[in-house]
Amino acid sequence: MNKINIEIRKKEIYTDTVPTLMPYAHIHREIEAVYVKSGSAKCYADNLVYEICEGDIFVCFPEQVHYYSDVKPGEYCLMIFSPDVIYGQKSVLLGNIPKNNVYADSCGKLSHIIDSFCETGGDFDETMNAGLINLLMAHILNESELVEIKNKTIPFLEKEDEIKKG
Repeated sequence: MNKINIEIRKKEIYTDTVPTLMPYAHIHREIEAVYVKSGSAKCYADNLVYEICEGDIFVCFPEQVHYYSDVKPGEYCLMIFSPDVIYGQKSVLLGNIPKNNVYADSCGKLSHIIDSFCETGGDFDETMNAGLINLLMAHILNESELVEIKNKTIPFLEKEDEIKKG
């Protein structure tokens, strides 16, 4: 059996521009979104595999095991954020996963939002980041077909607060 790393984050919002993506399987309570400014990769979300390239956005919901392989170095805007940041949608984000984890920004309407994150290098004002994340996720959720999570397969994430204290 392959090892799955559990990531426990302290910040509600994390953004950065990175030259490559993590090749190990991991899971966390946050949403992870990767926008490809340049480069390409294979992305895995649970049992699904996707190819992403320039202009694509890969989004994993909480409790989706995900990782990357065959990463061609480039420029990737990485955004990891708590479902609490998305106004009024926490139960939707925690109770569902997307049927398709990749979104093509063919019209370029999302790249302007994402460029605001990428240009800051993670030091942008927290309030502005939350607003940009809400705008981004409103577009993505409108285009998403969500599938209800029937059984939680990762029950140890419910005890995350106990892990942080212990």
